[in-house]
Amino acid sequence: MKKHILLAISFFVTASPVFANDLNPSQARNTVTITAPWARASIGLSKNGAAFLTIENTGPVADRLIRVEAPEQAARAEIHQTSMQDGTMKMRPLANGLPLHVGETVTLKPGGNHIMFFGLKKPLIEGDTFPLKLLFEKSKPVTTTVTVQSGGAMSCCTGQ
Repeated sequence: MKKHILLAISFFVTASPVFANDLNPSQARNTVTITAPWARASIGLSKNGAAFLTIENTGPVADRLIRVEAPEQAARAEIHQTSMQDGTMKMRPLANGLPLHVGETVTLKPGGNHIMFFGLKKPLIEGDTFPLKLLFEKSKPVTTTVTVQSGGAMSCCTGQ
């Protein structure tokens, strides 16, 4: 009887809840679609840059973009939000990531949410491409190819 009680106690002490981030990557679902990934060409000797894209959550549950990586292109990449405060445009990282509601399409664009690169390893040159990895709270990571547009581009593939 003592063995059964000790076994039961050890089970409850060592049991822990499973969270989405604890799932084996093979258990995660691919429920996001990435379209139109692009970046603006570097201006001068700038060591920072930005990328933009559209994310659609096609899954049955809400998700969240929690991290972005472009190690071949920059020392660090962050998900940023742009806002106006007292007539001044300010950018700040989204510390808790970017929410993706069920069935929602979110567009990262100039003047709004975007991906910020710090410590560019080389300039972003119009016509070049580079890989960008997006990591989600519930969906499998997605690696997409970013195409560099002109320095003044306002949207993908238009050069305007």
